[in-house]
Amino acid sequence: MDEQQRIYRILTTRWDLTDQEIMEIYKQRWMIELFFKWVKQHLKLTKIWSTKPQGIWNQMFLSLIAYGLSLIVKLQTKSTKTLWEFFQMLQIYLYKTWNSFIKALNRKKTKTSRGRQKIPIPLEKKPIVFGTVAICKEKRKK
Repeated sequence: MDEQQRIYRILTTRWDLTDQEIMEIYKQRWMIELFFKWVKQHLKLTKIWSTKPQGIWNQMFLSLIAYGLSLIVKLQTKSTKTLWEFFQMLQIYLYKTWNSFIKALNRKKTKTSRGRQKIPIPLEKKPIVFGTVAICKEKRKK
């Protein structure tokens, strides 16, 4: 039973540990899984450049530094864009001037439309054509 009075059943081959210790191990493991999920979603580590442990650590640290710096820039510019939109803007304006980036960041939306709206067209009731074998309905033309 955990702190919130939920009951769990545990299957294990570790007879040397108590049930509380096993629950604590799983809780810590879950936190590690959530961390790696966050890394995959935010740091864009889709391709590992090295197979050596030090190379992987270096790539992870560089990604964390880049993520932190981009968050600092987002906070300093007081951008109202979502994190995803802000990162896309950073990638687009990476090799352009800072002023063009700030101008694009603060640009107001020009589209006021909500897109093409579907207007329901009333269908006319056509008489059913009776054949000699079965009832046939006329096909609608698109």
